[in-house]
Amino acid sequence: MGMKGMPSLSEEVMVKRDLQLLAYTGGKLHFSLLSTAGSIAMVREAKEKGLNVTADVGIHHLIFEDESLIGYDTHLKVKPPFRLNSDREALIEGVKDGTIDVIVTDHQPHDLESKQLEFDLADFGIIGQQSFYSALLSVFGDDTDEIIHKVCQVPRELLNIERQGITVGNEACLTLFTPEQSWEYTTTVNQSKSLASPFLGQNLKGKVVGIVNDGQKLLNGY
Repeated sequence: MGMKGMPSLSEEVMVKRDLQLLAYTGGKLHFSLLSTAGSIAMVREAKEKGLNVTADVGIHHLIFEDESLIGYDTHLKVKPPFRLNSDREALIEGVKDGTIDVIVTDHQPHDLESKQLEFDLADFGIIGQQSFYSALLSVFGDDTDEIIHKVCQVPRELLNIERQGITVGNEACLTLFTPEQSWEYTTTVNQSKSLASPFLGQNLKGKVVGIVNDGQKLLNGY
């Protein structure tokens, strides 16, 4: 594509170094936004050795790959960059086998001026909150019970925050969604001040219809 690359080695060298330091010093270590098959393999091996290491991956890295960038769409410019399809498949397998502990939105809103530039000059980052549930369904289909656990409960465990459960007497903190409903992600229904999403203009399956928080039920208006 005629642009400066960001090779997998740049990530994997740091992952290897940090795992060696963890093995030497003890303690615990969390990797955020891993993107390569090599990184996943090293984390998997470290866990098998009993090291206290956890990791997360951004939802977009489970969907897009390097060939998605051929059109130079700056809405797909992220850091780390999208890599080979084999890397994407390794990330998905890492989620399924427990190597990846958490899936995150990696929500990074940018204004138009930061994205309406040549690809190599545009800012890194795209928005991901409103499309997050639909994106999860596009990767994992209806098999989402364990996936939702990686979104809702595991982050609380890693941060030592009390787990939320649906039990009598608990203060409700819920997201309401309909997995079968389709919706069009347009600029009109977009809830973010940023338009930096690769999903804008697309029909998505799986819709969040509202939340319950602090004793209030808030429904989406789209």
